Amino acid sequence: MTNQLRSSDYTIFVKVDDDNYLIIHGYTGSIDLISKNYAHALRINDLDKLPDSIKKRLQSRGYLTHKNSSEERNVVRIIGETIHKKELSRRYFMFLVAYDCNFRCPYCYESAISENGSGWKGEVLSKAMIDKAFSIISSESERTNIRNSITLYGGEPLLCKNKNIVEYIVNKGVDYGYTFSAITNGYELHHFNKILGKGKLNVLQITIDGNERIHNERRRHHLNGDTYKQILKNIALAIDNKVKVNVRVNVDKENIKQIDGFLEHIKSNKWENSEYFRCYAQPVQFQRISSEQIVTNCGGSSCADSEIKLNKAQLFDFIEKELDQDKINIINVPDNSIKTRLKEIFNHGGNLQMRSVFCSAHSGLMIFDPRGQIFSCWEFVGHQFSTIGNYYPNFSFNDENLKKWNSRTFYNINSCVKCKYALFCGGGCSAKALIENGKLENSYCNSFQAIFQRSVKSSYSEFLSKK
Repeated sequence: MTNQLRSSDYTIFVKVDDDNYLIIHGYTGSIDLISKNYAHALRINDLDKLPDSIKKRLQSRGYLTHKNSSEERNVVRIIGETIHKKELSRRYFMFLVAYDCNFRCPYCYESAISENGSGWKGEVLSKAMIDKAFSIISSESERTNIRNSITLYGGEPLLCKNKNIVEYIVNKGVDYGYTFSAITNGYELHHFNKILGKGKLNVLQITIDGNERIHNERRRHHLNGDTYKQILKNIALAIDNKVKVNVRVNVDKENIKQIDGFLEHIKSNKWENSEYFRCYAQPVQFQRISSEQIVTNCGGSSCADSEIKLNKAQLFDFIEKELDQDKINIINVPDNSIKTRLKEIFNHGGNLQMRSVFCSAHSGLMIFDPRGQIFSCWEFVGHQFSTIGNYYPNFSFNDENLKKWNSRTFYNINSCVKCKYALFCGGGCSAKALIENGKLENSYCNSFQAIFQRSVKSSYSEFLSKK
């Protein structure tokens, strides 16, 4: 017997003004504007207050359903499984160039394997390792959907002393048809001018921690001290070479009010007008993990964990309430990709993109390190519990660990599969889930619902203002 028509468990309600709501469906991806009276009736399942024409429309879009809660969750699982199969057909590659760094940042999440910076082993990829890695990449490309960009990672990947090996990686990769990005502190970037630019190393992520004083306190060179001015010079160098620079600003309660200085520098150099520059803020994470246990107290006055931590919702609050509009236009906020996609939908139609996992750590990322190991999560490189295999001298996967990482999907997390945001969130970061909640298999929401609501409301408001 068919179940009675009812309101779906997966309808998201976003109040956009006193009279209207946007409703978004969690597994059809539908987005619709509805009056507050109809939204209220839908929310409390009082369907008698809905005209037949409205009921028919809402049912066609997924907001009304004959499925019960269990049947709806099963639909969400099936969609998640289908998406994950497609995601697993892709491959993404990173070279961890060296277990070494020239900075000694107090919040470094790799400090457990570097003994707080004093025990970096200095291991560097060899040409033989690089050759073997590229042979694996070439083999994988014959049977999977390969991303055509490879990321350089560390430690710090762009150390001048490793210049020859970095150039070897990039030049060999170009021969295979790849371009490169790098996650770098940017301090020694000027030594790599030969490989900067279109078709080679053409995307960089560089971190700045607020104004000059705060940045120099936190992101210090282990020999030379202050780093701020040199990094700014190298950002300008990269932009001049038509390299896309994504500047990440790490913020917490101590430094968030000091980001104005850096934003003023952006404006004075007109970087915000360049297609090769983007700036975004992220709450800094203080917890770290060792190979044996979770480490939550990283020590030091600038790393007093929960006392100065920000979550993403708090970061949103500050940016919206404390910054002038011209500065808000410069600095992107967390999960801005949601807002960007919503703007496209409001202007041109379509549905929100769905995913089964939070990131590529669970869908095909392979990180090659200088010890001949392969990892799938960049936050846990160097830790034996997180290796998914070896590539040098011989290539083999650790099937047990690979299965553990690949099966960390939202639909395998009970609390997630019931959540109406699950297909947009993907279950959150597994590394943060392990650090914050004790298990890789746990969810990590990180204010996603609040951020999603804000993104919908603000993108719709911007859409109306331009009509």
